[in-house]
Amino acid sequence: MSVSRSSVFVGLLIGLFMSAEAAEGLSAGELSIRCTNGQAIKDGKVANPLDSALCTITLAAYRDGYVNGTFKGAMAPYLHDPDVSVGVNGVADLRRRIGPVLATSRCGLDGKGDSPVNRLRTAFQAYVSEHPDVSGQHYGTVLQNVIDEKLCNK
Repeated sequence: MSVSRSSVFVGLLIGLFMSAEAAEGLSAGELSIRCTNGQAIKDGKVANPLDSALCTITLAAYRDGYVNGTFKGAMAPYLHDPDVSVGVNGVADLRRRIGPVLATSRCGLDGKGDSPVNRLRTAFQAYVSEHPDVSGQHYGTVLQNVIDEKLCNK
């Protein structure tokens, strides 16, 4: 029995949609287990590539939203408060003003590539392991705590 490419494509789309829906209600404990399972190696290969993908996609999406949110937060006073924006003298001045704010608030999560996601994964798994009581909480709430307590050192 052969399987058409369109059947495989539809199956992948359904799987991705279900993964996105599942992430909506994903607990920190469930995500931590997926991340751990996704890092297991068997016979030189990732033992559970679906868990690896779910972990990476979830953490990367959270990180992207976090980085974009810090930019919007830093820019908001300059866009919406004339008393703040009146003193800005061009793009270079604006960059000079918000640059340190972004660097501090992003806590090293604004780098390119896989490294910031791996840093977030490592910190998240350690945090859930150290605080088993957070396992039932939504992963997003716990990730914010991880960023505040482990990555920002607040």
